[in-house]
Amino acid sequence: MKDVVPIPQEFYLIRLLHETRHATYRVLEKEFKRLGITPIQVVVLAVIHNANKPVTSAEISRHIFRAHPTVAALVRRMEKKGLVTLIRDMDNKNWIRVVLKERGLRVYSEAIQKEGIVKLFSCFVQEEREQFHTCLKKLQDKTLELLKDD
Repeated sequence: MKDVVPIPQEFYLIRLLHETRHATYRVLEKEFKRLGITPIQVVVLAVIHNANKPVTSAEISRHIFRAHPTVAALVRRMEKKGLVTLIRDMDNKNWIRVVLKERGLRVYSEAIQKEGIVKLFSCFVQEEREQFHTCLKKLQDKTLELLKDD
């Protein structure tokens, strides 16, 4: 018989977070498929929209914790879909700025109002949503702190 190794609560929470993230992503994929967009593309549109100015793919990569080459390829695909425009920076010719197109704004607006998102969080009352937000923000802040030296 194998020795039973007790599972620390922290590991269980990480596992639960990982599994929930993947399941949530699948729900969002299903919702956004009708719009011809992926969940990560919606996140990129959110970063661009919330910046209120043209951003570089490097800036986007820092916001979404993805490698710069991955994000550069992603925004090129989004440009082909007519969601964004890529513009060479006039001050620094090596930089490419990403600008939200009208179609990108329309798709983003539709995506963030999808019923599936509302349904995902319908299991929480408002106070629980606020607590959940607070807890996730604390975890994100701690994660960023731990990654700071990398």
